[in-house]
Amino acid sequence: MRRANRFFVFVKSSSEEVVDDLIIRFVLFQKQRIDRGDITARTLRNYVQAIKLFCRMNPINVAWDIISRSLPKVKQLANDRIPTVEEIKKLIEYPDRRISLLYYYHYQRVYGLEHGTT
Repeated sequence: MRRANRFFVFVKSSSEEVVDDLIIRFVLFQKQRIDRGDITARTLRNYVQAIKLFCRMNPINVAWDIISRSLPKVKQLANDRIPTVEEIKKLIEYPDRRISLLYYYHYQRVYGLEHGTT
């Protein structure tokens, strides 16, 4: 909370160009961390989203178009989809009871079916 207050006081006492430059330098520093493998591009986008929300909630004007374009692209890692009935049946056959219970629950929620009706 103290950091947010200090940042707010700094921003209100500085020009828009100084604030833009500060945020751009922050993004560039975080890009170096991405290159080193310390953080991911998604983490940087989350950081920028938090800063953006803070600036919107406290009337602080920032050139978000420029900053957003400088952010690296986020790789889509998950390809989530609803499992098919055959995939669920195959997973239920797995001997671990914990997994089969989870999939029975998921099966009911997704397909709206009762246990035993296939």
